[in-house]
Amino acid sequence: MEYDSDRNELLIIDWEGRQAATNSAGKWVVKSYAVMSDYFDASTLSCGEKHPRGGRYFEHTWSADRSRLAYTTEANEIIVENPRSSECTASVLVGHTHNIYSLAFSRDGNLLLSAGAISLGDDRKGIVLWDLSRRRPFSRKLYSLSRRAFDPRLAVSADGSSWACAGCEDAVLWDNVPVDLPFVRSQTKITALAISHRGTQLAIGTSDGQIVRTTRSRKGTLTHLSSDREPILKLWHSRLALFALSKTGGVVRLDDTSVNTSKVEGKVSSVCHAVGGSIVISESSDEDGATELVVSDVDRGAKTRIRLPPKSGSCGSVAFPEASRTAVRSPGNYEPLLTIMIGTSPHNVNAWNSPLRAYPSGLKTLLSRMHISKDGGLMAAVSNSMSVVLMNMATKAILGQVDMDEAVDIVMSSDGQKLLLLTSNSIEEWDLAPRKWQLLATFLVLESDA
Repeated sequence: MEYDSDRNELLIIDWEGRQAATNSAGKWVVKSYAVMSDYFDASTLSCGEKHPRGGRYFEHTWSADRSRLAYTTEANEIIVENPRSSECTASVLVGHTHNIYSLAFSRDGNLLLSAGAISLGDDRKGIVLWDLSRRRPFSRKLYSLSRRAFDPRLAVSADGSSWACAGCEDAVLWDNVPVDLPFVRSQTKITALAISHRGTQLAIGTSDGQIVRTTRSRKGTLTHLSSDREPILKLWHSRLALFALSKTGGVVRLDDTSVNTSKVEGKVSSVCHAVGGSIVISESSDEDGATELVVSDVDRGAKTRIRLPPKSGSCGSVAFPEASRTAVRSPGNYEPLLTIMIGTSPHNVNAWNSPLRAYPSGLKTLLSRMHISKDGGLMAAVSNSMSVVLMNMATKAILGQVDMDEAVDIVMSSDGQKLLLLTSNSIEEWDLAPRKWQLLATFLVLESDA
């Protein structure tokens, strides 16, 4: 099988040595073809022990410059490695469900075509086009870190078009560009970030209570200085206002004409709080020592206390999508997650036994850094700091789990379409739209009558 990306032509060789060619017009031509086998030496595999080559149905191919080798395993994975490297840094491509019959690189080595089974049996065959410039079929690297991030802060706009990171390098990065902050002293830490809905304005909160807003066309402007000078824990946009939450529970609401302040009750920790619209969720204890959620509506000045069941454990993370009115709380131990209906009477608090399990031990995992899309349909979380998990909130089913060396932090756009992931050495953007997932993972699928 050969793929010509310049001419948009795909050549498929069947077992009888015939060539079936399709061009951009969708025409098919069959003619004889000389099948040639490239030499393969198993000793060249730096990943041979970790990813052994397949046996019965084994295929391999080299890129034109010999910098990449792709081969198949017995588990129907495709391993793409650098044969010149002494360490195994291979990409593992998973898309075929059964036998893989052929592999081919594009001329520049950035695309790989694979032909094989694409259903649970071997009766439905197709072709997958892999973009090897992506770290994963649904992600792309936005920034490579020169050193490990220290106490980072991430932000993404509501529509996923813009991102920012503080603590990833010496400066605040906004879409890969350093931000000029004349009001912020060098020893001051950036403790919170927020981007306006369409990515036109960046808000920055600091450890000494400053709130700075900046646009791409001008330097940062000191918008507000909190009276208690306490660190800003959270910044978020809702409608036409910018909200800020400080470590002591102070809330500031800024719009074009006014600044309003209020106070929320309960313990506001760096991990155990959630915001949505004018709602702030924190934790407290009642007079009997039982844990309760405190739901504060800072616009209306209303507060509601919701008592949690015994053995709820310490708080690991809280997420709250305003539109669905359902908060999710993960514990800091292995007790069940809780779903809490906000704004109902009585308040429904239900245990949710997460189906997540660590591999290969099968043990329960701890969920942290949870985010839920605005409509309440999709949840993203970090599991055991070693994988990112996506779950359907309606069915409580796992949509996907991607393992990695270390997941430092994640944020998700409120529309649930983009996820920003900070690892120990890079910032990645994930495309979470289901249609785009399918297109990126199997960009070109041609069904076969065979």
